[in-house]
Amino acid sequence: MCALWYSLLLSLRPSTVQTIPLKISNQIECLENDNQALRNENKMLRDRVKDLEYQMEASEQYNRRNNVRIFGVSDLSLKRMH
Repeated sequence: MCALWYSLLLSLRPSTVQTIPLKISNQIECLENDNQALRNENKMLRDRVKDLEYQMEASEQYNRRNNVRIFGVSDLSLKRMH
């Protein structure tokens, strides 16, 4: 982007002074398009993160359902059973 502005400054000649507003306008339009594309990508990525977080939480809940807690038996007793 800096190179574009540098080339714009190099092109400053008396005969081209009238084209500067057009070049600036084109550059602004280009930046606005880039900005919108980045906003769209950002929204898509945020939505994807939300979906993945939901899937992860659902998976963790499903895995917790299969866990069994045993109270009153020491870990040593359980190791001897294996």
